[in-house]
Amino acid sequence: MRIEIGECFTVEFEMSLFQEDRKLLPVHIFDRNMERFEMLELNRTMIKSINRFLHDKSIKTAFLTIVRTSRSKYEITPGTFIITKERGRFPVQ
Repeated sequence: MRIEIGECFTVEFEMSLFQEDRKLLPVHIFDRNMERFEMLELNRTMIKSINRFLHDKSIKTAFLTIVRTSRSKYEITPGTFIITKERGRFPVQ
């Protein structure tokens, strides 16, 4: 999977798998309806953007939102995921 201009994805991946010489990165993609697993295509500009954001090497898992704003620019922000739950009554014992 590759991120096209104007697309935005919230992804989670293991930092041990993120290397500068790797072209594909296994990620969990969080969508409004579901979570799915895909291989994200990496390029030089995406790797540079992620490295600038994740400068702390003690992080084991990264949860990021990646937005491609132009051909050679990515905006990386901390990932956000909203979990909604219907209110219900707890069973009375």
